[in-house]
Amino acid sequence: MISVSMFYPNTTESMFNLDYYVTQHVPMMERMLKPMGMEEVLVDQALGTPMPYERPPFSVIAHLVFKNHEMMEMCMGQCEADLLKDVPNFTNVAPIVQISRRL
Repeated sequence: MISVSMFYPNTTESMFNLDYYVTQHVPMMERMLKPMGMEEVLVDQALGTPMPYERPPFSVIAHLVFKNHEMMEMCMGQCEADLLKDVPNFTNVAPIVQISRRL
């Protein structure tokens, strides 16, 4: 399995509309990518860190799970531009993106 993880930085200037993300953006990703082979979308919302009063480094981390690397490349290649157009509707920060093999 391949995971495309998007880490949305949590800074004093960052904004993240979680309601829009969960009710609009994630369903859009599912409509676009699941028919092409995406398995699931997992969304993690930051609650804190082990250190009291320390800001979590990321407000949200999303994981898009695919069966293999080829399927991920096909899906993202076809839909990435449309998905990126929606980003300003829920955040003002660019995500840090990582592609990983799920163990």
